[in-house]
Amino acid sequence: MTKVLLTPNAVERLPHVLGCLGCRHCLVVIGGSSRNTEMLQRWSGYLPSTRPVFSPEGAVPQITEAVRCHRDLGDSFDSIVAIGGGRIIDTAKAISLGSKELTRFADDPSYELRGDARIPLVAIPTIAGSGSEVTPFAVAYRQGIKQSIRHPALAPVAAVIDPQLAATVPRLQRAVSGLDAIAHGIEALLSNRASEASDLHGRKAVEIGCKALFKPPDNLLKQLTELCWASVSGGMAIATTTTTIPHAMSYYFTSVHGVPHGHAVALTMGRYLHRFGAAMQSEKRLRKWSESYEYILHQLGARSHSDVEQTWYEHLACLGITASLSSLGITIDMDVLRQHVNRDRFANSPLQMSVAEARTLLVDQ
Repeated sequence: MTKVLLTPNAVERLPHVLGCLGCRHCLVVIGGSSRNTEMLQRWSGYLPSTRPVFSPEGAVPQITEAVRCHRDLGDSFDSIVAIGGGRIIDTAKAISLGSKELTRFADDPSYELRGDARIPLVAIPTIAGSGSEVTPFAVAYRQGIKQSIRHPALAPVAAVIDPQLAATVPRLQRAVSGLDAIAHGIEALLSNRASEASDLHGRKAVEIGCKALFKPPDNLLKQLTELCWASVSGGMAIATTTTTIPHAMSYYFTSVHGVPHGHAVALTMGRYLHRFGAAMQSEKRLRKWSESYEYILHQLGARSHSDVEQTWYEHLACLGITASLSSLGITIDMDVLRQHVNRDRFANSPLQMSVAEARTLLVDQ
């Protein structure tokens, strides 16, 4: 279980966290742009004096980048501090496996992780949404194809979350990340693996995330704090359930077309919710999710399945986000789409759907 410290100026607690872990030689994983700004300087006083810095390349987390870190820096560090968004934290999770196990996994994706040599990881998210700061898995790409790395040892030992870090993030980027947190909550609630505990976290992610994005408070710090809590709650929810069809469809758009992850997930969510609700009318087996579904509708401000699609896309429009593939300049290659779809995520959805059927969830015009 990840220890969560979420408060303004949470950085001040970092030395205590690292001290409790007995860390003396800390690796810092941080994005290249952040490395060259005042952000790293801001944190430097709270980090051990011995701290090699690694900045992974690329727009998405790559297995090869984690391997490169160990190749370039060796195993000279006893802890990792990841400062950044989901890409940075997920790459740090792969690094935390240690060089031997990571190399075996890189050579053979079917290798079953043991996690017994994992290096303690402290996550410091700089934007709220991915939930990676509390989940026991990571997204990674191998030759452009998304892979999931999952093991209890991958969960950060601590998440040090300062909402103020996201204050300089552009509004659109905050919105896209917030949509990811909301989607985590929705997909956890409408999951074959849903449980009482995951429902509790999923509801918090949806409620807090919708208020923060669709009815934002006047106070920016309050909104950022709410988005951080939505991210944590969504992460805790999918830590149990994993995700479903909207996320399974999203990786193609991010990897092939460069659509930011939260935006990519949002492309199918409106019609997915409509189809789910419509199917509940005729399929009795889906009615066990009716209470969760009604909760989602209420938080989104929809009356029923008949208007939830329109409600969702109206929310996106207010945020300045389009769901139209033509507006994004995207033409879908179904063969390539099928290569990128995560079949396990499809199987996790109570609403049964083929990839071809899921294609119709997308708005072309």
